[in-house]
Amino acid sequence: MIYTANLVAMALAPVVVLITYVYFNDYNNKEPRKLLLVSFLLGIISVVPAIALSTMFEALGLRLDSSSLWRTFLFAFITVAFSEELAKFIFLRWYANKLKRLLKCMNNNSVK
Repeated sequence: MIYTANLVAMALAPVVVLITYVYFNDYNNKEPRKLLLVSFLLGIISVVPAIALSTMFEALGLRLDSSSLWRTFLFAFITVAFSEELAKFIFLRWYANKLKRLLKCMNNNSVK
């Protein structure tokens, strides 16, 4: 049990450091804490469709193959990276479309 708790703590530590850094170093237009928290939680929930996409890519033949550098490259960048980033993008874009403040930040317009 302690081993699992240590693994969870080690997995969450970089995220907490990054969130803290972004929040406290944004002097001009700080995002509301609720916005950051919901975005963080949506990133966690996005693991479920990412796993489904990875499984689909693996069923199509893009599996980890340690004997081939090319297949390892395809697995890393298509199966893993693409599925995870696509899932996060879909969740956060869905949430961001509801928020005018965040859309203005994303479109590089001034927030008033």
